[in-house]
Amino acid sequence: PKPAYQQPGPAREYGVRLWDLNVRFHYPQPGSIRVLSVMPCSTS
Repeated sequence: PKPAYQQPGPAREYGVRLWDLNVRFHYPQPGSIRVLSVMPCSTS
């Protein structure tokens, strides 16, 4: 999720931890999302 006042740029990357995964994504164009990677979270 992103704040409504932010306009996503194609070069900006976002990330979220989903259970035990680290998901990285970006918005290549308005109205679409591209997942860049899904990696296991490090257990430190």
